[in-house]
Amino acid sequence: MDLIVIDKKGIDVECLSYGYKKENLVTKSKTLQCGDVLTFSNQGKYVVGVGWFILTSVNEEIKDYMWVSELEEATNSNKAMPIIDCMLDYFNLSFQLDKALESRDKQLFLSLSEKQKEISFLYDRISGQMPVGS
Repeated sequence: MDLIVIDKKGIDVECLSYGYKKENLVTKSKTLQCGDVLTFSNQGKYVVGVGWFILTSVNEEIKDYMWVSELEEATNSNKAMPIIDCMLDYFNLSFQLDKALESRDKQLFLSLSEKQKEISFLYDRISGQMPVGS
């Protein structure tokens, strides 16, 4: 499951530098920006007393071992979402916009248009229409 960061402020995560126990753990902090796409590998490292870190690539470039607990928290607090959910939201909004046009509901159309503008940025990042770093 790949994730996309949807929080406009970004997400701060801890990345493992080295260590295998809580006492000798060395991490670095990293800020993920809105629109960053996170791809998870099947490689992980367990740190005793802390938990799992999973090898994650950001925008198909940077690879770091990120703390799974923080990634789960970001997903549960709606700061990141699975890519498939983002795509479904985009297509659902498109469908609702079409229905608002058919029914000539101006207020609903304007409201949905604003929502679609926000999610279009994320959809463009996922579909590769917008280069990373824009």
